[in-house]
Amino acid sequence: MNTGRYIIIDIFILPTVSIGSIISFGILFLIFYHRRQFPIDTSKLLICNTYLAIILACLTLLDLYAHNLYGNIHENVSFDNWWCYGCIYLLYVGLCSLYFSCLLQAVFRLFRVVFYKYKQLQKFRFIFLLVLIQWLLAFVLMMLPLFLDYFEYMPQLYQCNILFSNFNGIMIVSSIVFFGPISAIGAIYCYIMYYIKHTTNSAIHQNRQQANQRDFIVLRRISILVGILTIPTITLWLYYLITGYLNPLTPHIEWLINSISFLILSIAFLFLSPQLREVLSFAWRHHRRVQPVMIIQSH
Repeated sequence: MNTGRYIIIDIFILPTVSIGSIISFGILFLIFYHRRQFPIDTSKLLICNTYLAIILACLTLLDLYAHNLYGNIHENVSFDNWWCYGCIYLLYVGLCSLYFSCLLQAVFRLFRVVFYKYKQLQKFRFIFLLVLIQWLLAFVLMMLPLFLDYFEYMPQLYQCNILFSNFNGIMIVSSIVFFGPISAIGAIYCYIMYYIKHTTNSAIHQNRQQANQRDFIVLRRISILVGILTIPTITLWLYYLITGYLNPLTPHIEWLINSISFLILSIAFLFLSPQLREVLSFAWRHHRRVQPVMIIQSH
């Protein structure tokens, strides 16, 4: 009976992450394809960075549950090999980079609102360097659970993961992937709110006040979105800590929620970024434009 439930969840996860990765690939393609009309500035660079993280997370989760579905259909198989551990490592690298990318967007808003006089902090080169550091940190930090053997093969699930019962592994990875970035985003959000509130009536130009408000609204939406998407996974883990009971479906439910989160994020960032909406609007108008047809008359 559980095998049938696993297969149903697999069937939901696979198309969900596939759609999320396709949307992310499509948006990146449009950004690069229309880079002449809309040059890639720092804001678009950060958007591309977030979508790259979503793609990595989606593709690795797709591979993970393709093996899981195969194992549920063809029982008595094992995927306890190097790729199993490599895949879960890359999946957590994608998750880590995704939350770090949201933190970078918050840091960029902090630079534009509070430290707007320091133009070098907003330059493309500097932000690109931060993006490279973010990915390097994600790859290095996720080696910690890999080398400490926190990733274990679960034969009943045909996948590698961190067991809910592994308190140290869950705490370390959650602190790096979730709690750290979310806490930093929350702190930046509170500081910018405090800054805007206490500088509204000062000698700041009206145009800058409006720009600050726009950045603050975008940051608030990112903070709410990231917080909401994190709650279900944390709730499942806290429920296990309190009750000591782990339903066999819990790991599948966790990744089902994450797969839906990736899809929501790939769509939500379309509405968070005005620059991205401009690119999509231009692409849509360009696609629907009627091309002139030359009619050659024969005599």
